Amino acid sequence: MSKTKTTVEVKDPEQFKTLVELLAIFSEVTNSLAALETEANKQLFQILEGSKANFALLQSTVTEAEKKIKELALLHPEWFGSKKTLTTPYGKVKSTSTTKLDAANEEVSIVLIEHAGERDKGFKAADYLHQKKSLNLEALEKLDDGELAKFRIKRIKTDSISVTPAKLDMGKAVEEAVQQEAA
Repeated sequence: MSKTKTTVEVKDPEQFKTLVELLAIFSEVTNSLAALETEANKQLFQILEGSKANFALLQSTVTEAEKKIKELALLHPEWFGSKKTLTTPYGKVKSTSTTKLDAANEEVSIVLIEHAGERDKGFKAADYLHQKKSLNLEALEKLDDGELAKFRIKRIKTDSISVTPAKLDMGKAVEEAVQQEAA
């Protein structure tokens, strides 16, 4: 299979020359950047070689500590109070709870909502159904669990725990130092 070259008529040779020159620069610089990145990665790996055992130990320790912190936080929701954040000199543990609605059989829930709208003119089924007849979860979220149960929908609670290490807030520290000097 032979390749044939296609030639095009160049109406402005000076601009075409500029295009070719820019393509040459672009290609050279792209290749130089790739070589620089390769060399930087090579140097980085040489530096990390001496630290990888320590890194692995530290990473596994922090992972295990975070796992145990989350387990303890889930066991003791009373530690969080109304703020949902436990703050210590060593960091913060934040507890959040979210819910989602689960309709085991969405079609049955839709029919039940439609029938509720037909029976009770004050109940507007359209508020709880999208036009394509899918559940309007945002509106249904406002109903209590008893009302949701009528439509065979359950509210499922999901707990989430995040852990943040302590760190010095330099801006706050400098501001406090300035205030102390002024006093």
